[in-house]
Amino acid sequence: MYINMAKMAVSLLRRRPKPIYEHLKKHFGQSPAKWPVVRATFPRFRHPCVALALQNYIRGQGRRAAILGTSTYDADLTLGDLMHHDKFARQMEGPVEFRDVTLSNGRSLTYAAQAVYLIGNDHEKLAVLVTGSGRYDEVVTVEVLARDRNSAQKFISEIRLLADLHSIYRGKVVSVKVKKYEGPDVSFHNVPKVESQHLILPESVLEQVTRHTSGFSEHHRLLVSRGQHLKRGLLLYGPPGTGKTLTMMHIITSMPGRTTILVSAGGVHYLEEACSLARSLAPATVIIDDVDLIAEERSFNNGTSVLFELLNQMDGVGRDSDVLFLLGTNRPEALEPALASRPGRVDQAILIPLPDDDCRRRLIDFYGQNIPLALHDPDQLVEGTSGASGAFIRELFRKAVLLAANEGSEIPINDHHLDAALKSLQGGGAVLQKLLAFKAKEEAGVA
Repeated sequence: MYINMAKMAVSLLRRRPKPIYEHLKKHFGQSPAKWPVVRATFPRFRHPCVALALQNYIRGQGRRAAILGTSTYDADLTLGDLMHHDKFARQMEGPVEFRDVTLSNGRSLTYAAQAVYLIGNDHEKLAVLVTGSGRYDEVVTVEVLARDRNSAQKFISEIRLLADLHSIYRGKVVSVKVKKYEGPDVSFHNVPKVESQHLILPESVLEQVTRHTSGFSEHHRLLVSRGQHLKRGLLLYGPPGTGKTLTMMHIITSMPGRTTILVSAGGVHYLEEACSLARSLAPATVIIDDVDLIAEERSFNNGTSVLFELLNQMDGVGRDSDVLFLLGTNRPEALEPALASRPGRVDQAILIPLPDDDCRRRLIDFYGQNIPLALHDPDQLVEGTSGASGAFIRELFRKAVLLAANEGSEIPINDHHLDAALKSLQGGGAVLQKLLAFKAKEEAGVA
């Protein structure tokens, strides 16, 4: 069980508050005013991870701890400010402000927003100040006061390791997005499990995807021992509606225990934070769908700061770090060629094609499995949907069900309903057909 910091803080305030400087003198047995202080910063959204790191540090090697609040709440407060013993400048102890964060399982974690920790055992004593969880603060600051600089630096290094090890985001699917007035924020996501049998693709395509994703992770020790890098980039491309997003969902759910960071349009300006999180919590996957929106060839727009940031972040991942960049696009021809210029950026591109005859037959069986069907010739439907995407076939069945429902709830879906639905979709104009990736027979053949 974690240490109950709230109870510890309340017990300290049952007596008359006094200057924090007096607590520091008592804790160390002398004035620490001239002792070294080492500082580290973390992104705001990692504050709960820092709190867990502190709790686990305190639990080790017979350590004890007391927690103090401060009389003023100030993100710029430093340990130096706590050293004043002048009655007009000294910082008094006060109540500890606690906050809750909801975890991926729906439970809450309570942590101190700003606090002083007095930590020690028979061999060492430290004072730690954590600040910066205010509404407008983008970073959390950890300062440690120790007898010597080496002890302080060792503490910071251990807290960094523990914050990664006990991160609330490890092994989860998360996204980094903008929280109004508060900078980057992280949200948890539940991704439905997509089994390989539900991924209707040519077998050779699925084999390529598996080899470049879970295949690398399964053989990571062998690859590293033979001098091969683990970081990699996989681009899925093809017409809309062919299953690129579904393939990404399959990749996520087929690699359990792996941290996945989704980068959406609203979070592209926090690529650095997203990729930093991936490096810290590897093995990890960074997913950017519709990557052409931020990585368009520079001849189109002379390059954007987001494009350059993406290239820098992909280059910044260590060779031995199992980080996968998974990108998707409907417009591969518009992508910046530099994405594939170095190993570890995009070193594999896989076409997710329009379904061939066999895949369309499987799609028809899949979308029709819970529908009463009365088809005279299923092969005719396979032929009639040549050039259609999976999304087109899904919409085809939805419209056919609606047409049959208008005739009566017990009416099975027959060739007439599907023919009418097909004509309706074909008559929807070029825009609808493009969105659902339908090509007339004479134009088909992308598969």
